[in-house]
Amino acid sequence: MEDRQPPVAAVMVARDPGPWFEDALASLRDQNYEDLVVLVVDAGSRQDLRRRVASVYPGAYVSRFNSDRGFSAAANTALSSVRNASYLLFCHDDVVLDPECLSELIAFATSGQVQVTAPKLLQWDDPSRIASVGASADRYGRLWPRAEAGELDQGQHDAVREVLAVESACILVSWEIFEKIGGFDPGICFGGEALDFCWRARLAGSKVAVVPTATARHLGATRRGIRSLAGLIGRESERAREAQAELLAYAEARHRLRTVLCVTPALSWVWLIWGLIGTSLESALVARLRGERLRSRLEWEAWKWVAGHPRELWRRHREVRAKSTMQGEREVRRLLTAPLHPLLEELASLAGLGTPGRRARPARALSGASAVTLGVALLLLVGSRHLLGGGLAQLGEIWANLSPAAMLKAYWSGRRIGVGSTIRTPPVGWVILALLAGICGGSEAAAVRALFFAAMVGGVVGSWRLGSEFGGRGGAVVASI
Repeated sequence: MEDRQPPVAAVMVARDPGPWFEDALASLRDQNYEDLVVLVVDAGSRQDLRRRVASVYPGAYVSRFNSDRGFSAAANTALSSVRNASYLLFCHDDVVLDPECLSELIAFATSGQVQVTAPKLLQWDDPSRIASVGASADRYGRLWPRAEAGELDQGQHDAVREVLAVESACILVSWEIFEKIGGFDPGICFGGEALDFCWRARLAGSKVAVVPTATARHLGATRRGIRSLAGLIGRESERAREAQAELLAYAEARHRLRTVLCVTPALSWVWLIWGLIGTSLESALVARLRGERLRSRLEWEAWKWVAGHPRELWRRHREVRAKSTMQGEREVRRLLTAPLHPLLEELASLAGLGTPGRRARPARALSGASAVTLGVALLLLVGSRHLLGGGLAQLGEIWANLSPAAMLKAYWSGRRIGVGSTIRTPPVGWVILALLAGICGGSEAAAVRALFFAAMVGGVVGSWRLGSEFGGRGGAVVASI
């Protein structure tokens, strides 16, 4: 006897959809999945969508909002409108699913105990190119996609992999986890709702994965400027209506700050806020370099919103942290990437050393890189042979031939003693020198050699990392040498 398919409720959020709407509805109707009901949530469209829905999918239900409160609030209608569903499939109104998409997502979700899954999203006009296969992010909420938008799909991302976040354009969620974390954040209308939801789901102990055998085409009408966001996030000016890209930047900046502050433990807020200010400054500088003055200013308007809603943010923070688990915290830390630096990438592109926009993460070192590393190490050894084996040059007061005990005594005396120049150094420098001498068996000369050699190694490592940001591996080699 065949296992019964778990019941699924598809929730399509629609707002002033264009001619693509019928194709999106038809793709849900044509899914090769029996136990499926469809709810279309009309999120404040200017015209009632019931007639258009009935013409394509008569069996679909329609729920209408009188005003547009954003994707999250509309999607959360499922909490009160849906009953007896094991899974919820959330879709934008500009996504066309492959007929086997839902079946593939359910098969993977039920076999691997994965609570949040998403298909491989392809471009609407050219399905041979990738729109999204999930993303990671740094601790400041800046996304790092697994694939560049428009990347040619050659099967390079067809391995199933857990990710930190997926797109909300098409996302399958178990009812249990959706109810547990309270659905999408209603305070995020558009732009960043998927990262917030997936991050919270991860903290609650859920798994998030992209299933590449399930595919869907995504138009991205709002990001393309086909559908306006003006008024949705509280900016009604004529200039805002024209500057769709800047408006999206404001929404994403505001929601990024909201998400990161709500998911991060309060004890880490002091350092986190400084880091977030730094990322906003960096983003503002990048916008200035690109001549996007309005976008630069909107970064700081996002901070004005944060400063004006402390109680709301604190209340939301407590709700999120109350549902977090230790295992979830560990999983999130594992999936977070190192802090991203869009300013360095932009400078590199301006210098002709890279392409505009975010570059793909550099691949791990290949066999040739090992030879380069060995060569740089040999250069260091040859260049420092006199330092390692010969006498140490006496320059000014670089060394007073003191024992570790004498150095500690100098520290406790509180005197400021010159080391290598006319600039006086803090006494704590003597503690460092004493510790180095102790590690080196009490040899003062060996401590100084170690200090100089460590400085050289640190310089090479720093040059390598700086060069790799501007010119890839070739730039790293040149900078190191």
